[in-house]
Amino acid sequence: MENNFDTASTVPGIPPHFEAELQNAGIDCHAILEAFPAAAWLCDRNGFVRVINRHAVSLAGRMPRLGEDQWCISVRSYSPNGKLLLPAETPAAYTWLHQEPCQGKAVIMEKKDGSRRMVKINTHLLRGNNRQPVAVLCVASPTATIYNDQHSLLAAIVADTSDAVYSVSQEGFFTTWNKGAETIFGYTETEVLGKHISMIIPPDQAAEFQQLRLKISLGEQINHHITKRLSRDGRTLNLVLTVSPIRVSGELQGVSVFAREFTPINRLQQLVQEGEERFRQAVAATNLGTWDLDFLTEHFQLSAVGRATFGFSATMPVNLHMLYSRICPEYLTVVKKSVATAIADNKKGYFDITFPIYRYDDNATRWLNMRGHAYFNEREEAERIIGTILDITLTHQLTAELEDTVRSRTIELERTVKMLEHSNEELREFAHLASHDLQIPIQNIQTYAAAGKAQEEAGMLAMPWLERISGTANRMSALIAEVLAWSGLPQTDAAMTTVDLQQIMETVLQDLGPMISERKADIHCDNLPCIRGMHLPLYRLFQNILSNSLKFSKRQPLLSVTAQVLTDGAQLSVPGLEPGVRYLRLRFTDNGVGFDPNIAEKIFERFYRGPHQESYTGNGIGLAVCRRIAEMHGGKIYASSEVGAGTRIDVFLPAI
Repeated sequence: MENNFDTASTVPGIPPHFEAELQNAGIDCHAILEAFPAAAWLCDRNGFVRVINRHAVSLAGRMPRLGEDQWCISVRSYSPNGKLLLPAETPAAYTWLHQEPCQGKAVIMEKKDGSRRMVKINTHLLRGNNRQPVAVLCVASPTATIYNDQHSLLAAIVADTSDAVYSVSQEGFFTTWNKGAETIFGYTETEVLGKHISMIIPPDQAAEFQQLRLKISLGEQINHHITKRLSRDGRTLNLVLTVSPIRVSGELQGVSVFAREFTPINRLQQLVQEGEERFRQAVAATNLGTWDLDFLTEHFQLSAVGRATFGFSATMPVNLHMLYSRICPEYLTVVKKSVATAIADNKKGYFDITFPIYRYDDNATRWLNMRGHAYFNEREEAERIIGTILDITLTHQLTAELEDTVRSRTIELERTVKMLEHSNEELREFAHLASHDLQIPIQNIQTYAAAGKAQEEAGMLAMPWLERISGTANRMSALIAEVLAWSGLPQTDAAMTTVDLQQIMETVLQDLGPMISERKADIHCDNLPCIRGMHLPLYRLFQNILSNSLKFSKRQPLLSVTAQVLTDGAQLSVPGLEPGVRYLRLRFTDNGVGFDPNIAEKIFERFYRGPHQESYTGNGIGLAVCRRIAEMHGGKIYASSEVGAGTRIDVFLPAI
């Protein structure tokens, strides 16, 4: 059998998991419900009412709480003998429990107003393609209306009210006439019962009366209709009418009319209604949706634009619970709190909140702005909230994009400022270098040259002094080369590519081959992974660390290089690492001379040569270059050691 059920949007209230279960079973829920002109609803395997048609809503006198009410749609249900039925005792529950249908099961349904109606319920067990039961279909048809003890009290109230209350058959003949009607129209009950309504309708209002009859026949209720009628003595009465259809067993039998003389208060009410209508027309010309919640009757209205905003069809029953179900869960509590605050504070009574929703028809995410104003009675209790809904998705997207752009530009600006500050610091340090470190070799050269010249004038050989001049010039050249290497490091990460650390390490070991052979070094190295980085700076990082390990050793050097991606727990113990970023740790260990752990941070400062400067050559720039390279890759470098116990250097770089 072809399954036409595409999405949950075709049937109100179906949750995704229930939809999938029915869809897999080959069941088209929408077609099933639309096939019945009577009240019909669908319960899942747990008895929760999931789908209901408009006839069932009318029969129950309310919109059940989909996914919460079990087996039955009315406020309460009774057996024909008046026994209250528990949800598990209803025909739908019986069908699921015994795996068999019920035919013409009589049940009394009670509405919120206390009125009761006898209905006959037929149930059917829906099975999937695998013949396993998946749901229960219930179809109910009314047989008669049953009134409780309040009916006689209600009749007495209607009979004695000062408002005119009368009923008219479909053919237009009076069937009831209360005392209020006698007072307003001047006719007694016996004078009008069985007479045609045309006796109180002015000739010029005949066409209007036919229009009212047409609206009633279409199931509409007419509220606050201002018109004219005739009294017994021929006077024209200005009246406000409320006309409602009278139905018995679902069939139209006539109309009931509540009539009140048109007074200044009525006129004020009319002006209010006209103002509301003009407001609705103005709203209709915009993209604003409107909504109206009556706390006394729990009646909820959503305008056509509001329905379109939420993705609800024009005929779908909608209540506040369904509207809340479309709000993104993380915002639902905030929205409910805003509404609760508005109705709790009768001095404010207003809220304005922005939140995202998932549209009912296509599940698309939309951002809405909802505003509401609560109205209170004389007991300072909220009776009603009226508000607007506006789709601001485009505005929200543009704002988010603007914020991202500003944030990106701010980060870029901060980075540029840091680069400028760094450059200024380098200029100051270079000035110090030029005035001190480079001056010393120059002064030595001048001194050695003068001594050599004096010895040559005295007839002595000047070669030793020339050798000293040459050595000093070479050291100054090496220092200048280191400074140029430092200043030549990239200032940004624009040159980042995927680089193979193993290939870089093999190149470094090859270039350090003569030094490794000379020192008879034993080097163990793990297979190193690829990362995002810059090839030349990483080459210099490896070369500086390994050459230091080879240089600062008084015995056969033993070097080890290991690589490990840190776990979340291990990463927390390393200062300065960014949360949410996976890091690779490169660990370099040697058996060299080591250093005092108190200078573990100072060895990364530029031009710091440490306690071994008399025994080993160098300019104190190498490890400073290593730190700068690690940081430009978004990483960190740390060192630990003990005097005579070797050195361990850990480099942390973002992993792929």
